[in-house]
Formats: sequence, C-alpha cells, structure tokens
Amino acid sequence: MALPRDESAALIGELTGARPSCQLIPELGTSTILGKRLFEADLSSAEDEGRIGETVMGRIPLCFDNAAGWKIVNDFTAFEVFLKSSEFAALEESQIIEIVTAIGLLSCIKSCCLEVRRCYYCPVCDRRKRNRNIPRRDQWPGLLHVIESLTGLDLVSRSERISSAVLLSLRRILCHFQPPPAQDDVVRKWCYAMLQSPNSRESRVAASRVLALLVLDTDSNATLEDKTTSKYLVFNMVVQLHELSTTDPYLSEAAIIAWSEMAKISEGDELIFMLIKLLIYLESDNSFDVSLAFHELRSLAALKGLSTLQFMAPFWSTVSVYIVKRFAPNSTFMHTFADLLEVSVDTFLTRTQEYTIPYLVQWRRKDIVQYIADIESKSIFDICTKHMYAILGVLLTRDVKDPIRETISSLAEMSDNFARLSILNLIRSDLLIVSIEVLKVYSIADVDKPDSEVTLFKAINLIADLDFKTDSSKSQRSVSHLENFFSKNILGVFSRFSDMLYNVHKKLHWMEKLQCLRGIAATIRFAKERAVVAIPQICSCLQASLEDPLLQEAALLAWMNMIMYFGSDDIRKLLQVTVSVTFYYWTTFSPRSKTVARKMLELVVQTEALQLVSVTEIPCRPESIPEIKNIVSAMRRKLRPVDSDLNQLLGLVERCRHENFAVVHEALVELRSFLMEKQFSLYSMSLLSSPDANISNSLHTLLSVCRRYADSKIEIAKLAAECIGRLGSPDTSKLNDHSNSQGIVVVYNFEEDAENIDYVLTLLDQCLVPAFRSSTDTKAQLFLAYAMQQLLKFCGLNPTTVTPAGGQIQYMKWIQLSEASKVTLTPFLTSRYDLNSNLTGLQQYPIFKRTADHRTWLQTFTLDLLCRASLMVQSSLEGLTSTQSTSHEVDIFYIFSKIINNQDLSIAMFLLPFMVQHVITKGTSGERDDILGEILAVLNTGAEPEESRREDLRLSYQTVFSILDYNSRWQRARQKKNAELLQVSRRNARAIDHGDTAEEDLSTDTMYPDRLMKSIPGEVVAERAFESQSYARSLFYYEQYLREIKVASDNEDDKVEAIYRKLQQIYTKLDDPDAIQGISTLLLSTDLEQQILEHEAAGRWDLARNCYDIYVRDHPDHMEMQSRLFMCLRELNEYDAILNRLHTMQQDDRDQARQFSDLAIEASWVLNNWRSVEYWIQKSTKPTFHYSVGRALTCIRSGDIVGLYQTLSEARLNTASEIAMFESSAPKLSHEFIFQLDVLADIEMMVMSCLKPKANYGTLLQYMNQRTQMDGVSYRENRYLMDLRRAVIGLMQTSFSRDDDLVVLLQKAKLARKAGIYDQAYSFVLYASKHDSPSVVIEQSRIQWNEGLRRQALKKLETVVMPAASMPSTSIRDLDALPSISHDQHKGHTRAKAVLLYAKWFDQANQGSWAKVSRRYEAVIGTCETFESGYYYLGRYYVKILDSQKVLPAQQQNRSYITGEYHMKICESYCNALRNGVKHVYQILPKLVTIWLDFATEEYRHAGSASEAKDTGSARGRNLEQMTALIQDTFNTVPKYIFFTALAQMISRLDIDVKIAKVLMGTLVSVALEYPEHALWQVLAISKSKAKERATKGKEIARMLTWQAQKRSGQLFRDIKNANHFMECLTHFCGVGFASDRQLDMNTMPDLIRSLPCILVVPVQSNLTIRWPNKWSSSEDHMAFTRKVTINSLSPNVQVMTSLQKPKKISIIGSDGNEYPILCKPNDDLRKDARMMDLNGMINLLLEKDRESSKRNLSVTTYSVTVLNEEAGLIEWVSDTKTYRDILRLGYAARNIVYSFGEIKKQWDKGHDRLKYFERKLLAKFPPVLYEWFIEMFPTPTSWLEARTAYARTAAVMSVVGYVLGLGDRHCENILLHEGTGKLVHVDFSCLFEKGLDLAVPEKVPFRLTHNIVNALGPYGYDGPFRRCCEISLRILRDNEEFLLPVLETFLHDPLFEWRTPSRRTNSNKGSATSPQDALYRIDCRLRGVVADESFPLSVEAHVDGLLHEATDNRRLSEMYIGWSPFW
Repeated sequence: MALPRDESAALIGELTGARPSCQLIPELGTSTILGKRLFEADLSSAEDEGRIGETVMGRIPLCFDNAAGWKIVNDFTAFEVFLKSSEFAALEESQIIEIVTAIGLLSCIKSCCLEVRRCYYCPVCDRRKRNRNIPRRDQWPGLLHVIESLTGLDLVSRSERISSAVLLSLRRILCHFQPPPAQDDVVRKWCYAMLQSPNSRESRVAASRVLALLVLDTDSNATLEDKTTSKYLVFNMVVQLHELSTTDPYLSEAAIIAWSEMAKISEGDELIFMLIKLLIYLESDNSFDVSLAFHELRSLAALKGLSTLQFMAPFWSTVSVYIVKRFAPNSTFMHTFADLLEVSVDTFLTRTQEYTIPYLVQWRRKDIVQYIADIESKSIFDICTKHMYAILGVLLTRDVKDPIRETISSLAEMSDNFARLSILNLIRSDLLIVSIEVLKVYSIADVDKPDSEVTLFKAINLIADLDFKTDSSKSQRSVSHLENFFSKNILGVFSRFSDMLYNVHKKLHWMEKLQCLRGIAATIRFAKERAVVAIPQICSCLQASLEDPLLQEAALLAWMNMIMYFGSDDIRKLLQVTVSVTFYYWTTFSPRSKTVARKMLELVVQTEALQLVSVTEIPCRPESIPEIKNIVSAMRRKLRPVDSDLNQLLGLVERCRHENFAVVHEALVELRSFLMEKQFSLYSMSLLSSPDANISNSLHTLLSVCRRYADSKIEIAKLAAECIGRLGSPDTSKLNDHSNSQGIVVVYNFEEDAENIDYVLTLLDQCLVPAFRSSTDTKAQLFLAYAMQQLLKFCGLNPTTVTPAGGQIQYMKWIQLSEASKVTLTPFLTSRYDLNSNLTGLQQYPIFKRTADHRTWLQTFTLDLLCRASLMVQSSLEGLTSTQSTSHEVDIFYIFSKIINNQDLSIAMFLLPFMVQHVITKGTSGERDDILGEILAVLNTGAEPEESRREDLRLSYQTVFSILDYNSRWQRARQKKNAELLQVSRRNARAIDHGDTAEEDLSTDTMYPDRLMKSIPGEVVAERAFESQSYARSLFYYEQYLREIKVASDNEDDKVEAIYRKLQQIYTKLDDPDAIQGISTLLLSTDLEQQILEHEAAGRWDLARNCYDIYVRDHPDHMEMQSRLFMCLRELNEYDAILNRLHTMQQDDRDQARQFSDLAIEASWVLNNWRSVEYWIQKSTKPTFHYSVGRALTCIRSGDIVGLYQTLSEARLNTASEIAMFESSAPKLSHEFIFQLDVLADIEMMVMSCLKPKANYGTLLQYMNQRTQMDGVSYRENRYLMDLRRAVIGLMQTSFSRDDDLVVLLQKAKLARKAGIYDQAYSFVLYASKHDSPSVVIEQSRIQWNEGLRRQALKKLETVVMPAASMPSTSIRDLDALPSISHDQHKGHTRAKAVLLYAKWFDQANQGSWAKVSRRYEAVIGTCETFESGYYYLGRYYVKILDSQKVLPAQQQNRSYITGEYHMKICESYCNALRNGVKHVYQILPKLVTIWLDFATEEYRHAGSASEAKDTGSARGRNLEQMTALIQDTFNTVPKYIFFTALAQMISRLDIDVKIAKVLMGTLVSVALEYPEHALWQVLAISKSKAKERATKGKEIARMLTWQAQKRSGQLFRDIKNANHFMECLTHFCGVGFASDRQLDMNTMPDLIRSLPCILVVPVQSNLTIRWPNKWSSSEDHMAFTRKVTINSLSPNVQVMTSLQKPKKISIIGSDGNEYPILCKPNDDLRKDARMMDLNGMINLLLEKDRESSKRNLSVTTYSVTVLNEEAGLIEWVSDTKTYRDILRLGYAARNIVYSFGEIKKQWDKGHDRLKYFERKLLAKFPPVLYEWFIEMFPTPTSWLEARTAYARTAAVMSVVGYVLGLGDRHCENILLHEGTGKLVHVDFSCLFEKGLDLAVPEKVPFRLTHNIVNALGPYGYDGPFRRCCEISLRILRDNEEFLLPVLETFLHDPLFEWRTPSRRTNSNKGSATSPQDALYRIDCRLRGVVADESFPLSVEAHVDGLLHEATDNRRLSEMYIGWSPFW
C-alpha cells in the first residue's frame, strides 16, 4: 500500500520555503507564529545541549563554545591540535578512553537523543535491535575528521582498549550521521585493519559491528558489482575477511558478525547471499563458529519478529537447494540446520520438495529423491510426476546441445516408468505451464548474464516449436513459431503469473513473487508487441506488486520492458498510467527502485508517442517531485500544450474519470494546484458565476470520485473533496443533473436477440470493463475476464466481425463502445478462458432477515435470482434439439452468476433490477411471492438504533427503490411498445410480430409487474424514502397515494389532511417555500405547528420564534421542536440566545444538551467565546463538520499549524464519506456537502495567505468577497462564511487589520440588506460603526432607504458625499473592486459610486428641480470621468425629462426639447457610457438608436416647414449633425460585438434618410467584418428583402462589405461571396415546392451543395449566444462567442413536413462533426418570431440578474430563428419536444377515452348552456392526464420533481410574458413540452398585441391555464410555485419597463403588423391595438397594473391573482373557440 504524501509537512515546506525535517524530535516542539512565518526550531539549541552536555563538557571542553551558551563548536581544529599534542599522549589510558567516549556522545547530543539515566543512554545507538531504516542526518565532516585524527595516532593502534573505544564512538557517530563518501577511504581502511587485528578480539568484534553502518543509506541503489561505491568496498572487505578466515580461524568470529550485520541492512538477492555465507559456517568443524552462526541466524529472524523457519521460508527456492545439495542422512550439518529451523530433517525435506526435486533430478541424485519418497510412502515416479512441470522447467533450461534428450535421460534415470512415456507428449500436455516454469527458473538465475538469456531463448523456442507442431490449424505460416506461440498464449501466461502472484491457489513468499515478476519481465522482452493485448492485466499485476516494497524494483523493471519493447502506438496507451503510477508510489520507492523509475521516465521522454499526448493527460508538474525535476520538465516540453485555462481544467477533470486510482490521485494533485493558482481566472471567465455543462461535469466527476474511493483510497477521496472546495459553491440550480438518464430497458425480458445484445454491451461498457480495469484483485479479474470473453461471443463479436468488412451490425455495435472498453475487450475476442463450476443452491426467502450487511444481502439476492433465471433457460432448452436452439437461448444468466461474489458491488446493483423484473414476469407464482416478500421485508424494517446497521438499512432501501424505479420504467416502456404494435396490427389487420416471439396477449407480461407495484403500499415506500432522506421519492409516492385516496373515497378528509402535512414536511426538507405556501392553502385547519411552517416559508423568522416559544413552553420535552427553535434562532442571528438556552438545558439534562453541541460550537465561535468552543468540542460525540470547524479555529488560536491541517484533512475525509453515503452524486443534490468543502477551503486560504511572506491580506479579502458573490449559496450560508472570516481575522490580528474586519462586516450587512433582513443588516452596521468609516454611513443609509426611511437616508448619505470634491481618497472602501484596477481608478470609482447613489436617491425622492437633479448626476462624472454607470444614469435622467416633455402639448414644450438639446445630452451621456464599459449596453444601445433615429425622422419630416421658426430649425439641424457625428465616432470606437443587441433594430430603420442610413450601413458592415460567421446571417439577408427600398440598401451593404473584405483579406472576400451564394440557394430551397413525397434527397440541389463548406455558423442558439464580460474581467480582447461551429455540409436526407406550408427539416453537419436539425419554413414571415426570441433573450437576462428569479432559475425557453427574407427563414429544431396536443391525445388513448371532435364541435356550436356542457360533460369526459406524462418521461423521483418544477416555472414565466405582450392563439399545437427537462416551449408568435381579440371567436383568457395544466402542477395547483413565479416575473417586467419598451419598438418599426382601424371595432376596449403607439400604451398599462374596471394600478400580487382567476374561469373558457380545446 502506497503511503500518502505528508500533506501538512509538504504544504508547510512549500509555503515557507523550508525543507521538512527527516524525523520528528519529540523533545523539541516546533512553534508557529501565525500570520508571520513558520518558526523552525534549531535542533541543537543551547538549552538542550547545555542540559545534557554539562557532564560531557568537562571531558572535552574544547568541543563546546562558552560564549555561545555552551553549544557544540562547528570547528574542531583546536581539539584536533590537542589530540595530536604531547599533553594528550601523556594522559592515562582510562582518561583517553573517557575523552574518546565523550567524542562519540557528541553525535547523540547533537541529535537530542542522549538521556542521562544511571549512565548515558541513547535510544538510537544503544538499542539491541537495529533497523535498516535508521533515519540519519547529513554528514558531520568535522567530527568524522576527529575520528580520522584518532585513527592515525600510534597510541590508538597500540592499545586494544583505546582502539575499541574509538570504534564504539565511530559507531555512535554513524548511527546519527551519514558515513564519509566512498572516495574518503581513511576510516574504512582503518576499520578493515581492525577487523584483521590478530591481538585484539574486542577490536575485531567492534569493527565488524561498524561495517554495516558505513554503507547504510548510502549508495543503496548500487549493486555489489559497482566497484566505485562504498557498498562494494565494504562488501569486498567482508568477502576478503571471509576468505582469510578459512586459513586464519581467529577471524571467523568477525566474519560471521560482519555477514550478520550486513544481512540486517540487506534485502532480496543480497540478503540471500549473506544467508548462504552464514550457512557455510554451520558446516564448520569449529563448534564456536557453528554456535555463533547459529545464534546470528536466529537473531536475524528475531529482528524481524519471525521464527527462523518463517524467516527462511521466502528463500527456499535458493536456500533449500543449497542445503539439500549437501544432504547426507546422518549429517551433523543437516541436523544443525534442522535444529535452527526447529523442525526435523524429514519435515524440512518434505516442505521444500517442490523447490529441491527439480534440481535433484537435474543432478541425478536419485538417493535423495528416494529418501524423500520414502518419507511420504510414495514412489520416485509419483514424486517426480507431482512436480513434473517444475522439473521440465529446470531440465529444459540447461545449457546442453539437446535439452529434450537430456531431459529424457535424467527422468529415465530416476524411474524406469519415464522411459515408457513420451516426454514430448508430456511437454505438449500443457505447454503454457511448462513455459511458465521455464521463465521462473530463468528468473532464479542471474538475469544479467547473457548466456542465461540465450539458454532461456532456446527453451522458449523449443516450446514454441512443439506448439506449432501440435497446432492443427497452422494458419500463420509467415509468422515465426515464437511469435505464434505468444499470440495464442500471452493472456494465459500473464494470467498464470497473476494467479501465482496473488494467492489464487496458495500463498507465495515474496521471493517466489519476485521470480514471477522477473518471469513477466522476460515474457515482455521476448513477446514484444505480442504482449500488447494483455496491457490491462500486466499493469494491474505490476501495480499491485508496487504495494510491496520488496517487489517494487522487479515490478518497475518489468514495466520498463513495456516501454522498451512495445511500439509507439502501444506506448501511447501506457503513458498515462506509467507516469501516474510512478509519481504515486515515488515516496515509497527505495533508492534502487527510484533509479529504475528514473530510467523508465527517461525512456518515456525519448519516445515519439509523448508528442501525441496533451499536457493534461499525464502528470507533468516539475515541482511535484524535486528529485526528477529535470526529467519532468523535459517531458512537459514535449507534450502538446492546451490553449486555455478552461481546457486545462476540463483535461484534468477528464483524467479524474480514469479507472486507475493512481491516475486519479495524480490528476487530483495537479487539479488542486491548478485551482489554487487559477481559481480567480476561472471567476473572471464567468465559469463559476454562470456555471455551464463544464462546471456541472467537473463537480459531478469530483463527487463521483468521493463516492468511489471514500471506503478504499481515502487519500483520493480527500483530494477530490479539497478540489470541490477550491471550485467554490457555484449555483447548483443552474447545473445540469446527471441523474436524469433513464438507462436501458429490456422490454421483452431477455427473449429478443437484439435487445439482449444491447443489454450485454451496456453491461460490459458501464460495469464490467470499469470493474476489470480498476480491480487489483487478480482472482476477481480472472472471473471478469471469463465473463467478458463469453459475453463477447454471445454478442457475435470476434476479430472478424469488429472490422468494417466483418459484419455491419456487429461492427456498428462495437464502435459504439467507449475507447477504454474497446482497448480492454480486444484481447478477449480471442482468449480461451474456461470455468468449471455449478450453480449455487437456491436461497430460502426472505434473505434480508438472514444477512448481516447490505453487501451480503445484495449479492446473495442477485445471485439467487440469476440462478433461478438460469434454471428457466435450462428448462426451456431440455426439449429442444441443437437445430432448434438459437443464439438468444445461450445462458447468459449463468455467466452473470460468476461475477457477483467478491466483485465490485456496482455489478450486482446493475443486474438486480433486471433480474427481479425477469423473474416476476417469467417466473412462478411462488417466486413472485418470494420477491414481493423480500421487498416488503426490507421496507417493513424500521429505523435501526445502531448507526452501522442504520447505514446498511438505508442502502437496502435505496436498492429496493432502484427495483421499483426499473419496474415503473419497464411497465411504461412495455405499454408504449404494446400501443405501437397494436396500432400496426390495426393498420395492417394482421397479427403482431415483434421479432422471433410468437403472437401473445399484449397485457399478460405487464399484469404481474403491475400487481407487484400495487401490492407494495405507497405510503410505506414514501415513509422509508423520507427516513433515508430521499425526499423527492417520498414526495412522489405520497402524491400518488393522495391521488388514490381522492379517487377511492370522498370521506377521507383526515387522511388527506395528514398527507398534506407530510408534504409540507417534505417541502421543508427540500427547501421549497413556494410549495409550502401552496400546500398551506389546502389545509383545513391551522395549528401552531402549521403557522410555524408558514412563517418559516415566508421568511418571517421573528414570528416563527414567538410560535416556537409558546410550543416549547407547553411541550418542553419535544426535542424536534427544540431543535427547530434553535435553527430559528440561528436564522435570526441570535447566537447568544442559543448559548443561554443550552446553558439552561445543560443544567437540567446534560445528555439532552449534548445533542446540540454542533450548534453550540458555531454559536460560541461566532461570539468569540473560545472557552465555550473548547467546552462544547469536548462534549461532542463524533467529528461532525461543525466540530471540525471549531477544532480548526482553536488550532489557529493556539498556533497549532499542524493540528489545523490535520483537522481540515479529517473534515474533508468525513465530508467525502458523507457524499459516498448519499444517493446521488448530482451537484444539485449535494449542495450541502459542496458548501461545507467551500468553508474548509476558505479557512485554509486565509491561513495559507498568512503563512506566505509579504502577503496582501486586503487583496485576499477582495478575492474572497468576489468568490462569495459568485457562489450560489443562500444568505444564511453567506452569513456563515462572513462570520467565519471575522473569526479568523480576530484570531490572526498580526496579519489582518481592523480595516479587514470592517470589509467583512460591511459585506455581511450588504448581504442581509439584499436579502431584505434589515434588522440583521442594521445590527451588523452597528458592529461596524466603531470603525468610524464613511463606508459604514453609506451602508446605514442604504438600509434606511430600503426600509422606506428615505429622508433620513438621504440626509445621512449627504454628510458623506457632499461636496464630492472634498472627499478624502481613503474615505470609502470599494468592496467589489478587483486589484487589477489601478489605485487612482479604484479611488475614483469608489467615490463616484457614492455620489451616484446620492444622485439617484435625490432623484427618486423628488428633492429638487430638474436642474438640481441633473447637477447631482453631473457631479458623478466630475468625480470620475471613466465611470460608466455615471454616464448611463445621467443619460437616463435626461430620457426621463425627454419623456415628460413629449407628452405635453406642443405649445408647452420647452426649447431644449424642441431644438434637440435633450436628445444631444442623452446621446453624449450614452456614448460616453458605451466608451467606458458594457455593463448597461442592453439598456443604452437600443434606447440610443431609438432616440437618435426618432429625432432624425422628426427633423426630416419638419425640415423646411413653414410653421417652424428658422432659428429652431437650424438648432435642430445642428444638433442632429453633432449627434450623428458623435454616434458615428462612438460606433467606430466601441467593441463591435455590442451591436448584436441592436442589430435587428438598426436593420429595421434602414429606410431613414441617406446620411443617417450610411452610418447604420457602415456599422453593419464593420460588425460583419469583425464577426462574419455570426453577423452575415442578418446583414446579407437585407439584400434578399421583398421590400424594394430595403433590398436596394441591402445590396449596397453587400457591395461595401465585399469591397472592404477584399482590402482586408482575399480569403475573407471569398468567404463572404460564398456565404451570400449559400444564403441565396438556401432561400430558393425553402421556397421550392415538392410533391407529396415525405423524404427527399439533398443531392437534388447541387448549387446548394457546391456552396459548402461555408463560413456561416450553424444557426442554433448555442452558436449565436453572446457571452458578456463580467465586472471581474475586461471588455478588451473579450471573446464574445464561445462557440463557432460553422456549416461544413448538409445531410442528404430531407423530410417534408405535413403542415400547410410544407416546411422541410434538414440536418446541417457542423465543423465539429455533429448534426444540427433545422426547419426551413417557406411562405411565412418569421420576423415576428425572430424579434420575439430577441425579446425573450433579453427577458432572460433580467430574470438572471434578479435574486429571487435567479434562485428559482426562471427563464423563457428560446431557440434560434433566422430570417432569410419576408417569406422564408430557418428555425432551430428543438429536439425532444412533443406538442401538448399529442401528449394529451396519447394520454386519453391509454385510458381508452374515445371522442369525436366533430361531435364536440356540433354540441359546442349550439351555444345553449355551454357552461353546463363544458363543466358536466367535457371536463368529466376528459380528466387530467398531463401529470401521467411526467411520471412516464421522468421515471426517477428526482428527475420527476425537477421536470415538474421546471414545467411550473417556465409555464408561469411565459404566461406572464405572453399576457404583457398580448400573445394569443395558444392552442394545443403551439405549446410544446421538452421530454428531457419538462420545460414548456411556445411556438408561433404571429398573434401578438391582443390580435386574439379580433378573431372570429375572441379569446377571453389572458393565457392558457386549463385543468390539465393546473393538475400537472401538483396537489396545490397554481397556488404553489406557479403563482409565486408569476408574481416574480411580473415584478421584474414592471421594474424594467424602460428596458423592454425600446426593444418592443423594433416590432413596430418593421412592417410586421396590420393595425386594426377604429372603424372595424364596435367597442374600443375589446379589440386589438390600432397603432404602434396604442400597442405600446396597452403594454405599458399592463406593466403598471392598470386594468379595466380598476381606478388605481394593482399590486403585483393582486394583478396575478386576477389573471389566474380569469385564466381558470370556466365561463370564460366555455366561450373560447372549440379548436383552442379549453377542455384539455
């Protein structure tokens, strides 16, 4: 298992620039000064050295510095002089020994390890057991030089005691510090001399104990053959000593000890070598040597905590062979060795026979083999046969001329029976196993010897030759025998190795595993590209081996062979895993393994495949591993770069989806670094403020990673959680939900071939391949391999059929699989796995009661159903002959049953619902009863008290829910299929034939599943769903139960009331206040609890608190209400009240109070009560999120930086675990967890900033405030973040200032104010008032203004901003400005904002004349001349003046209005605003164009008029000229993309005077030149107008455009001409009439085809949508269009629709390769539709900006409408939609409701008692069925609820928009519903501006709200979200009237409408508008709430209420046209 990197140490090191220490010193703590830099303690501080060194100092005072506080000196020169002096030589021997001993103790003191007990003791030097992994510091050259000086003294060499003391001191030094380098040989040579000292045994022993320390931790990556290393030099000393000991016995003791010491620090082959050397001494005649060797071998085993037998076991393959070669029955050596092992000789021989027998046969030691056979009472033949394959492996690898002959001879000598056998046949019997044994024998040999490899090559070639001769097919004669052998057997070879490595049959010791890995390396070397097919298996096997440090080097060598011997394309597949695995395990590698890994990475850098890989596909951050920084840098330079931060983000997220955990881990490490560096650039790209599919996919991926690895690889889950926090909390309501996919449905229950194949391929792609790739259990992989092999055969996939020539059907199936699946499955197209096992026994039901956990139950239940299904198949096959059986009768259930136990749980989860459905449909009644009983057994099991069991129960509930979901989906799919077949049957008047199935009763199959669903009580499912927090599911089942009750009886009021209350609880959990209010209208009684819910839903928390107080006073033991009261106090920000209540509760009941410890912790740190925080942390029973936040803050307070990061790490892990327990990884449903991770990231961000030197904390807070504004969190969550930041600021006052605290306080007040919680806002401002800042005054005035205290607010603000010029530069702090803005500009904008606020309030309060107000606005410009908003609001005020003058009689209008001075001022202001930004472009540009062109039109109309004064006329003309010049100059200056907001408006006004028209035309040309792909659609269409004058100007524009394009670029010129030709051809194609053919070929239009490809973008909304720069990004160099998919070609298929105009549906193939369906409409003026889409797009912008609207994600569904001319155009085909009429028609057909529209119309037209007929007949005949469509289309409860919510909201918005615009003709064909989202889509906008009133039957309702629409909204009807969304939409339209009216003017200037003359109407109040002005007036009235019969404007609520009653009024509906279908 790879240990995770030390996050805390690494991070601290990164922040401080410090290198982490190699070990922790418990005696010295590291202190942290938060807010400054990390303080690193000196490990040799004076205090510690002084504490212990006092006694040593007296002996060697020259080694201590008195002036430095008795620290050890750095320079030992003086001391060395003393050692060489006569004074030292004159000392007595005992005194010298004391000095030498003290020298050794200096190293212990320096390392702070020396303890003073009764004597000196060092836990490192003096411990009896030595570990090879002793952590040592760098060399201490000075002290080592002292030792060298001592070794050169004669007195040392003369005295045995002194030399021994020097050796002991050297040993101490080497225990703590690195030895000298190999080049410095003085100490090493002296030690060797001491080893051979003939007179000093003590010195010899001491020297032998030092030798191993001379190589420990140095040159560990070197081999013993490398003669330049210390390792070789020391090893050579011991070898020489060993050789000398054979002639000089006195040296044997030192040699034995030296070998033992070297063995303690060795491993692998080196350790074996040392053991063999020690075993040699067991054969010695010297009993002392035997005894010492015996003892040392025992001590080696004891050091590892093993018995000698266990210690030797891994080395049997070598050691046992060495021992048995010296075997003699009565040998003393054998008995000594047996005593060492503590077993008998016979036991040793029998246990090791599998290793020894092959070599005994090779040596022809028949006597020993006979001895072993006699022990087991067997013959030699039996013994040899038992180990035959191992024997063959040894014999075939001998270096002899004829291995086969020698093999026969050796075996025949063992037993005569072998002479009668054919050895060749014996080898052929299993060539695979023989080849494995050959490779294993080779791995035992010295793999670096060339002759060994030659021998192996000959042996493998021999096996390959035998295989070729055995192969009857011999189809590949052109391929060598060796290649053919590996092609056939490579998967088998690796599977066998995997089997042996990972305990499929028996447990291997690591040395045997090492042999297998070397065998794998050899196989790769010989097989080369033939091994490519086994890449997944090889990688899995080798990666699992990297978990064992002893196997790492061999695994890496094998892996490196793949890089060396595979081709470039195959290496490309390996790169990602190779680099990721290397990085992941790097910290666990030994130095030698790191060397191999480094070489492998160098090979990676050299490979050509690297250039094909993107920089995001493999880890390539040079700083990630400093040791290989240069290699990684070289790798990065060769990788393909990415072009944007977004693409880098997406690439890293894509890598996180990989099946290999190492790849995922490294991807997350890089993603974390990327988000830390680039987070705010993502904000500036609006990615997180307006999250799209990319952010949704990223969050979904990271949440899925948390779920996948929370239980197995916690480090990965923790990293994923951290990355989620770094992403922030984007608005999850705007994110796509991945949980809506319906998945496959097996309609015919495994009885139809094609359906079965689709199911199997889905299983392979989604479950089996990912499980196989991610598994490290090779046994599980083998079962999966067998299953995949068999399933591919079932699907008819083989090497032939997966090619284009092999079979069209199979090939198409194959290419639809993912790339990862195809790569993984390819080897199994030809594999030969086999499995012999029977079905398991059937289970007794219920299984659930007998299983201990969810995993066991799920796998047992699934396996039992598979067995039952398999028995059904076997039973059906019994009566069939082979010719009768077909492919679909293959027993796939048997195959499935082999991949359930001990496999990934996702497989059983995938299979179970299908198996349940299959057995229910096809099984016996007893089996159906068993399944029903099993489901009920789960559902009837209530909540468990034990938490572990509770989680298992929750997972079991979820499993049952998945069964019910699939049952529901299956029934609807089957009913749909049956309905289709029934229609075919009726149409063709013949029997139904669906594939190979016989004619059957269509209702039979659905009967049993339907009974199952009805047998399960809906209320039970709903309650269990509620308990498991699956609230959407609970809501779904409760609503269905409610419908059943209402249908069944009318006397169930109490039950209905109870359900309503339960629904309120569910909506409370779902946080849907609109729905809560809707349910409240249905309740018959209102108790206190009900009032609380209503108050909370409406945000009236103070009233809710009063109700709680009453309730809790009467029910003090009601814990749920107590908890809710605390939550209410939390919402009210009354944390002190929370603590007071908890204090009281603590005194009464401690256990009860402990339940609220989380809330107490939060309240305590918010109030800065740190003693209380610590108290409640101690009282907490588990580490919840709030507990972790409290702990983190206390760590910050105490300066415990390590504890802080540990706490954050644990918190992230806990959150990841909670995510894993959650039902879905959809971001919308995981918002709570995302927010928690966001909070943890906030804490870390602030602390990290303080740890960095020269951090700008103010900048940090600005960024964090920016992050808060863009996060999609609620007010309460934002307040929590602000409170947390204040707490951190308070704890880190050395880093943050009082101003920083002020920033956060004002941000809190701003959030509260915007949320309408003014009491809290005012409270926060009071806290901020102590800072005495003008910003506080401004915020106070804002609150007062919002509360209606306008005079006081204005007065307070005046004290700050008047006069503006005198404001100090630091008086106001702009909370929103980015640091990228310069200081001066920042200051100016800040002051200008305050002055603008004052001017706006002064204006709204009517505090002065126009002149005074205008001066206030002009003061804003004087404050900052680059402030866009200042210019905009000044211009808007002049517009207000202009409008007020416009309505006056001509004689009352002032001169400024008449001469155009107001117009000029507006144009000046708006032009300046456009020059300084695009924030208000939607408000400015359309209005600017309107005012300019209206004034121009008016001027030209009155030019030369006799009635106009001459001076007035000249002033008007002069102003117009100046206005035009100013606008032209501005239009030439501003970014061209802004004109897309007014392009249609400008085109509609081209009929103006030539001078003005030229400006418009020039602007259109410049836009087209800048954005030709997007603008040419509209610009070129002008020339194709049917209006002669407009067409003429259009042609002039085209001429100007082509002329300027030719000047710019010849290619652009050709592109524009081609685009023009394409549009002409397309216009012609739209108008061409066709016969009644439904299908056409586009090739019949050659001119159209020849004009492609084209520069024009595909005319779909995603291509034409502008992305505007936000306030954190610059408008310069802004990329306005994120998509630019141009037209590449057209699909040949054209479908002619059946409607009157015969529109044609075509498919455009874009430059991205995707198809885009488009509807070409002839004979229809689409300009109304296009303008309507433009208007809806702008309305969407307004909805998005509003807080309440954005929270609900309100929008109008829009699509692209492209006008070609007045009679033709293109409409984006809105896929996956169905008309309202078709949905209801199918719904009534499913209920067998037969009707005749002709008969209904006949009764309707009679007109008598139409209301009665409508209510009693039609409504009774057509009950609501639309709600059933939502259940059918969205079968999962989550998707159902989201779709219904989207339906209600889009219906509400469009109802209000349609009402305001007077949109009529909303019959059933003009309303569509989207089958993917449930959103309502409106089409056909020809009936605008109340044209419905002029129809033959006038429309009486404001919008369509029939009983079907109301019923589908939910149990509350229109009183829930629909009403609230209507109110919000109408309020927004009212508030933005001035924004909408200029856009509506575009409708009116285009000649789109024929206005009704007054003479045509009899009642002016009941007809449509008579003129554009009349239409705008009526819209204005509706926006202001002025309706008929009302004297005063209605409030929004009253207005909406009246509209709802009108729309649902049966009398009005009964007066509608029958074709409108008011009864539907």
